[in-house]
Amino acid sequence: MIPPLGLPPADVTADRAPDYPAVRLLIERGEAVSAGWKVDESNVRAVVEIVRRLDGLPLAIELAAARLRVLPVAEIAARLGDRFRLLTGGNRAAMPRHRTLRAVVEWSWDLLSPAERLLAERLSVFPAGVTDQTAVAVCADDRLSAEEIPDLLLTLVDKSLLQVVPSATLRYRMLETIREYGVERLAERREVVAARTAHGRYFADLAVRLEPALRSRDQLRAMAVITDEQDNMAAALRFLGESGDLERAVEMALAQIWHWSATGRDSEVVAWMEFLLGLPGGAEHRWAPLMKASRVRSELSTGRGEGPTEGSERQREMRAIGDELEAMTSPSPFDALELAAPLLFFFSGDHKRAAAWTDALIDSPAPWIRATVRTMRAAFAENVGDVDSMRREVELALADFDEIGDRWGLATALDARGWIRTIDGDTQGAIEDYQRAIGYFTALGGQEDNLMAHMRLSGLYSRIGDLDAARRSLAMARDGGDCGPHMAVRELILDGVDAVLHEREGDIAGARARAAALRQQVRAREPSHWMRSHLAALTLSSTAGIALRTGDVDQAAADLVEVYPVVREIQDMPIVALVGISVAGLAAVRGHHWEAATIVGAAARLRGGDDFADPAVAWVIEKIDASGFAEFEPAYAQGKVLPIEACLAVMDPTPFV
Repeated sequence: MIPPLGLPPADVTADRAPDYPAVRLLIERGEAVSAGWKVDESNVRAVVEIVRRLDGLPLAIELAAARLRVLPVAEIAARLGDRFRLLTGGNRAAMPRHRTLRAVVEWSWDLLSPAERLLAERLSVFPAGVTDQTAVAVCADDRLSAEEIPDLLLTLVDKSLLQVVPSATLRYRMLETIREYGVERLAERREVVAARTAHGRYFADLAVRLEPALRSRDQLRAMAVITDEQDNMAAALRFLGESGDLERAVEMALAQIWHWSATGRDSEVVAWMEFLLGLPGGAEHRWAPLMKASRVRSELSTGRGEGPTEGSERQREMRAIGDELEAMTSPSPFDALELAAPLLFFFSGDHKRAAAWTDALIDSPAPWIRATVRTMRAAFAENVGDVDSMRREVELALADFDEIGDRWGLATALDARGWIRTIDGDTQGAIEDYQRAIGYFTALGGQEDNLMAHMRLSGLYSRIGDLDAARRSLAMARDGGDCGPHMAVRELILDGVDAVLHEREGDIAGARARAAALRQQVRAREPSHWMRSHLAALTLSSTAGIALRTGDVDQAAADLVEVYPVVREIQDMPIVALVGISVAGLAAVRGHHWEAATIVGAAARLRGGDDFADPAVAWVIEKIDASGFAEFEPAYAQGKVLPIEACLAVMDPTPFV
C-alpha cells in the first residue's frame, strides 16, 4: 500500500492547509471533478476532518474527492463519520488504517447503482485491467447488457473505482485494494468461480486466436495485445489449471510457447510446463511430449541443469522425450510446435534423427514451417562448418520470411547471413545485416537475440578500425536489459569482447588485467553448467590471443593447454576454430611456421570459410610472413582439406609449449 500522506494539524488555516500533501491531493482531485472548487475558510474544517479521518491514505482521499461531484464537502465529512461509527462493531483485529480504507471503499461501493456495482465486482477478477472489449466479453450477461458496459466503465472512472492507464487502446485498471474488495463481494454471493471461469475461457480463446498472428505480418499488433494482457493471461492459465480445466489450460499454454521463446522468456516456458505436467492428468495428456520437449529446451536456453553431454542423464531424458514425440498420435495444435522434435534431437546429439525430421518438414504445406526449418538447417550446417549449405538455406529462408512478414524469421535469417558475410570478408554487408536484424529484434522485444547481434556488430566495427562504433555497440549490448538466468553467461562473453577492444585500442595493461579477470571468471563456473565447455573455449581462446599479441607467450601457452581438452568435448566447429587460431599463433611465435599455417587452414575447414578479415587470423599470418617462411599456401591448403578429427589433432598446443 502507498504510505500515508502528511496531515495538517486540526486548527490549520485555509491558506496553510494546501502545504500538507494530504490536503493537496484532495484539492487536486476535487478540482478535477468539480471545476472551481477550492479550500477556503468556509470549508477548511471539513477538509481537514476528511483527510485526518482517512489517515492520509491516498486511495481513501481519492475516493472521497470523487464525491465532490455530487456532495458538498461538509456532507462528505458527515457521512464519513457515520460510516466509521457503524463500523465500530466490525473486525477489531484489522489494522486501523486497513479498517479506515475498507470503510471508504465500502462507502463508495454503496453509492454505486446496482449495474455499476455488479460490473465493478466482475472487473475485480482482471489483474491487468480491462478494455471495453474484454469487459463486454467477460462481464456481459442477462443481468448486465453489453450495450451499457462502455458507459458504466466511464462512470466508474468518474467515481474513482477505475483509473485510465496509458495504452494504445483505451484501458482501465482497478487499484489492488478495490479489486480485493470486489472479489470479496463476489465470494459473498458465491459468484467468484463463475466470474473467473468466464475470464479464464476468454483469455484462453484469445491466446489460441492470436497464435497464428504471432508468426505473420501482423505479429507486432498481436504481441502488443499479449503484452497488455499478460497478467490477465497468467491468471487465466493458473485458474484453468487449478480448477480442473486441463484441456483448455494445456492448449492455452502451448499457444504461448512460441511468443515466450521468441521474446527471451524461456523461464516462463519452464515454469508453466512444470505447472501443467504436475496437474492431475498432465503427464498423461496427449500433448505431454510437447510440454516436456518445450520444458527441456527452455531449461537449456536458461542454462538450467546439466547439459546433454554424451552419456549424461540429460541426454537420455531428451532422447526418451524424442521417442514420445515420434509416438504421438495427436497432431501438434500449432505450427511452431512441429519444430520441437528436430530441436530436441539436435541438442541431444542425435543429429541423424534431427536431419530426418527437418527433411520431412521441409515439404510442409505451411510456409512458416518450411522457412523456419531452413533456418534450423542453416544452424545445423554452421555447427559443422558447412557454409555452402548454410548459404543456400539462409537465402531461401529470407525470401520466405519476407513474403510471410515474420520479423523474427527475418531477424534470425539476417543474423545467420551476417555471419556468412563475415567469414566471406564482406564486412560492410555483414554490418548491414546485423543492423537490420537488430531493428527487427528490437521491435519484437527479444533482448537476448538483440544482445548477441550488438556483440557481433561490435566485433565487425573493430575489424574496420571504427573502435568508437565498436564501443557503442558493446555498450548497447550491455544496456539491452536483463536476459534472465542466462545473463551471467552473456556478461562473460561481453567481457571477452571488451578485453579484446582494450588491446585494439592500445591499452595493453587494461587488456591484460581484463584477461586475467576472465580466466578467474571462467574457472569459477559451475562444472555442471551445460555451456561451461563453450564458455571456456570462447574465453580462453580470447585470453590466449591477447597474451600472444601483448608478448606474454607463456601465459598464452598455459591458457591453450588448459582449454584444449575442452575443445575435444564440444561439437560447435566455429568455436573450435577460434581456439585453433590462437594455437596457430602460439606455433608461429615458437617458430613452427608450417604447423601454424596448417592450423590456420584447419580452422578455415572447421568454420567453413577463410575469414582473412579477422584481425586474429591476420595477426597469425603476418607473424608467419614476417619470419620469411615461403610455403604458407601449401601448408594452409593441407590444413583446409583435413578431416574434422585430424583438424582437432593438429590443434593440440602441447608441441608448442
